[in-house]
Formats: sequence, structure tokens, C-alpha cells
Amino acid sequence: MRLTECKKGAQVRIVMVNAGRGAVGNLSRMGLSVGNIVKVARNSSFRGPVLVVYRDTEIAIGHKLASKITVEQA
Repeated sequence: MRLTECKKGAQVRIVMVNAGRGAVGNLSRMGLSVGNIVKVARNSSFRGPVLVVYRDTEIAIGHKLASKITVEQA
């Protein structure tokens, strides 16, 4: 399942990031990498950013990048 498909409040584990090295590096610098568990705080149905919480930090991920992140229920 893609991160963009998750409902608000869902806790999910990042399984794969199907993006370039630059995007993967940017996510890693924000603390998001494969294996991390995040909580979806907001997911706009109008292709807006997805807001996730990781270790008490809210991180906004653009819709295009979020659609390249594969997750599973945690």
C-alpha cells in the first residue's frame, strides 16, 4: 500500500521508497527510512502533502514523494 492511501491515525511501517537517491537521502535526513514506524496525522484527498509523526516530530511529505513510499500496517 502507498503512504498516500493511508487513513488518518494509521500506524504504518515504511517498507520501500521507490524514488531516486536524492529523495531517499532527503527522507533519511528527516529521520524517515525503511523499517521506521510512522503515524499518519493528515492525508489530504486533494493531492496535498501527507503529514506523518515520527518520534514526536511532524513531517510533511509532498504527495508525489509520498506516493512512492510503500508501507504496511504496523
